[in-house]
Amino acid sequence: MSDAELAELVEMAADEPRKARSGVTRLARPLPAKELAPFFERACREFAAADEKELATWAFTQARKADKNHPALVDMDRLHRVFLEFTPMGVVAPTALRDLVKLMGERLAPEEAYDRYGEILDAAFADDLVPYARIYPDARTLAKAAKIKKVRAEDDLTGRLLRTGALRYASHAVWNAAENSLVRLAGGDEELMRLLIAAEPDDGVEDDPDLAEQIRQMWLAALARAGAGAHLAEEWFAEHASRCEPKVLVQLVGQAGERLLPDERPEIDPAADLVFGPAPKRGSSFEWADEEKFPRWWDATLDMADLAARIERAPAAFARQMDAFVANLGYYANVDYVATLRRMWREPAIQDVLREQVATWKAEAASASLPVLARAVHRLLRLADHDYAELDPGFADGLEITDPVDALHAALRGGIPEELHFPHATWSRNLGGHVALVQNGDHLTVARGVHWTDVYTPDGKIPEIRIRKDADDLALWYDGEEFLASLDVRGSLLTFRAYSDGFETRLTLDPATRNRRPDGPAEAEVTFPAADEPSRVAFREGVISVIAPDGTLTARLPYAPRQSLSKEKWVPVYPPGWWPHLRPVDPDGSAALRDLDRKQAARLVETTLVGRGAARDAWSVLVPEITAPALHDGVIEHARGAAECVLNGVRLRERLGLPLPAEPPSPLWTRPDLPAGGALSNLPGIRWVEGVVRDAMEIPAPSEPRPVRVVPLPEPRSGLSVAFGGTGLAALGAVWPWNTERSRRIALEGLNAWANTARGDGSGRWRLLRLTPEDGRHKEDSAGEVWRTPRGVLLLGHYSSHDKTLGVWEYAPDGAFGPVELPGWREHRTPVPQGWGGADRVLALRRLLDERGPLHADPAWVHELAERTGMSTTDAAMIIFGVRFYTFTHYTPRDAFPAEILAFYPEGGTNDVPYPLQDAVTECLMPDDPADLWEHGPDIARAADRYLELRDAPV
Repeated sequence: MSDAELAELVEMAADEPRKARSGVTRLARPLPAKELAPFFERACREFAAADEKELATWAFTQARKADKNHPALVDMDRLHRVFLEFTPMGVVAPTALRDLVKLMGERLAPEEAYDRYGEILDAAFADDLVPYARIYPDARTLAKAAKIKKVRAEDDLTGRLLRTGALRYASHAVWNAAENSLVRLAGGDEELMRLLIAAEPDDGVEDDPDLAEQIRQMWLAALARAGAGAHLAEEWFAEHASRCEPKVLVQLVGQAGERLLPDERPEIDPAADLVFGPAPKRGSSFEWADEEKFPRWWDATLDMADLAARIERAPAAFARQMDAFVANLGYYANVDYVATLRRMWREPAIQDVLREQVATWKAEAASASLPVLARAVHRLLRLADHDYAELDPGFADGLEITDPVDALHAALRGGIPEELHFPHATWSRNLGGHVALVQNGDHLTVARGVHWTDVYTPDGKIPEIRIRKDADDLALWYDGEEFLASLDVRGSLLTFRAYSDGFETRLTLDPATRNRRPDGPAEAEVTFPAADEPSRVAFREGVISVIAPDGTLTARLPYAPRQSLSKEKWVPVYPPGWWPHLRPVDPDGSAALRDLDRKQAARLVETTLVGRGAARDAWSVLVPEITAPALHDGVIEHARGAAECVLNGVRLRERLGLPLPAEPPSPLWTRPDLPAGGALSNLPGIRWVEGVVRDAMEIPAPSEPRPVRVVPLPEPRSGLSVAFGGTGLAALGAVWPWNTERSRRIALEGLNAWANTARGDGSGRWRLLRLTPEDGRHKEDSAGEVWRTPRGVLLLGHYSSHDKTLGVWEYAPDGAFGPVELPGWREHRTPVPQGWGGADRVLALRRLLDERGPLHADPAWVHELAERTGMSTTDAAMIIFGVRFYTFTHYTPRDAFPAEILAFYPEGGTNDVPYPLQDAVTECLMPDDPADLWEHGPDIARAADRYLELRDAPV
């Protein structure tokens, strides 16, 4: 073979590549095996010099095939030199490199193979060439054999790419593999960070424009994750912002911080900032403003002195957390809040904060504004319930509480938010998620989640103007000509121009707009329908306050630009400046509210104490002019707030020994010697049920059961099912020595509440049925039916579709009950009798407790019940003492109980008698005469008979 022949083949390659390839193959045929690889490498070199890359790659591949066919001739040192020479030329196929990696792994020491592979890549990188896509997997393979950690191998390879500048020309696969390593390296090394910033991808690397764009986005994402924004100049943002995805740009801008803000910028009151102002304070939030977590204040090991030392550092934040602490007193049943409060009180600095807040709440309790009054009474009651008066003897001094009925009356006459709506924006109860609102003059921008953002004017939506919101941290708004997007940067706004690029949103940083902010006032005036003067709507610290012309605060609405919507709160709160554009929901109904008299407000509170259903029925009669459901429900919600305040006010006075209101709402009346305390909220529902039954008894008894009316049911917590059939169990729970004074007080207050009602008189004239449909079909529309029967009255409760059962109250004036008399229904469980009770018995129990103290637990009772029934002593102990295996917790350790009682509860033990049956039997342990408890102990014989009666019955 002569040089001339090869040169001739190279010369014809451009026009006749197939003949050139055949000619080279022909020249190679007579060569001995050891000369084949060098010959094809020479051909490769000549083709590469002539810029015939395809033929050069073919020739290099033929050289490697010769090596494969004659492995004994392969010299690894020579092969390494070959790859060092040819890889940078871009003529080495990926398969050849992968074969080399495999061969080095087989023939070289692992460390040498790893080092040689790095040298070959360095040679390619030096010529801005990334030779193939699998460099990371192959590097990891060689590193694993050399016992080099994966992260080190990846970082080593990424460092080579950065330092040589070859990363700019890497493929999509290489960028994807390098991303985490880029973040690690650049985030910890300023020089590598500079190199990453300079590694802007070459858009021409990939033939597919979509892949090229994905590479760019990976570069930008790596910059953001590595914190590169802190190193980027303003010019960089001006040049690259439009290519960044909004989420990534938000990160980079946040990292750049104040460097992007102009030196002169308008001052913003953060408390009144409607764009990025504070979100509403959640009552249960225990986080510091400086992001320091508030301690676990219920932890007995908490250093109160250290807590007190924080006050000087962040007094306002501490006051907020103390407010939240008081608001949530009693939230957890297994926390000793009284002990925590006492420990706090020992620190003078904490004591001063608490005293100051108490003084504020006492002043607010005299407010004529319902939201202020309700908040203050709620906080004061929480403290009173947890013995604060023992710490601060002057707690009750000078306390005056405004009648919540008067406050509700003033609120409804002054104007409530539910009277107004924006009819052009459609909302659905079925759509949850988030919505963000930004007002700029007469344009309201509404973004739902991270989807399309619409623009409204006072006259409706502008249909042709919309943009996608692709980042939660962006505040998108419209200035009448274009969209802008603002970001919160260290408490100031940085504003970008925003435009749609198909389904993508792009942002550009323009000096002309970067200091702009939307023009949405934090305060405005709005005239409610039929009002003579305008009310004021003002935003501050996450709350919009509605203030009537006479200064009464009628409503407080949590407000944030980004709001959560749900089926319960499915319409957003509009910013104050948009309220003048809202329209009346029900003009006639609003006019009726302006003329509302106090008697109507008082009646509404009384019915709302029972529940929404009763309130709706009464309200439709009291103010028939209200026809719009939204206004109707809004009025009831305000009435519910007033009713809750009435309950809290009565309980607070009762707890502090203050005179009760001269005329408390009739559903809350109690005997002075039977204060209901925390159980007061049960009374309205209990009495409402009794009233329904009493009215039905006025109807002559029929020969067959028949329905007489349908009524709205009170809410369960309002006494429809609370504690019925469990009064004897509660009485026993109040006498055991291991129960805390707080739990004892709660049990006795519950007994007091029931003793103030007919269903709690122990006369046996009531029972609770649990029925199921005879045909097995759902009967969910039966709730609230009232039936008159030959023996008395049936009131149908709520139907449970889970187990196809219906709760039914039955009243028989003579206490004589017979078979179930409700057509279409059959008995599902054993009826629950009325149980122990009555005012005289409850008063006697309380007197005995005061005189003799808690009851001594006698183990003999357990053995007697076990012998009479055949049950285990463990089950007998659970029935008598009310202590179950789940009672023993971190908060109620086993050693809190006497040893002779613990003997009945083996570690890891189980019970055979189901808990519902246990409770039914425990109810019968309570003697008719409470004195017998101390004289003779529980009524074991009656309880044993009840167990044998119910043992095989559904309970």
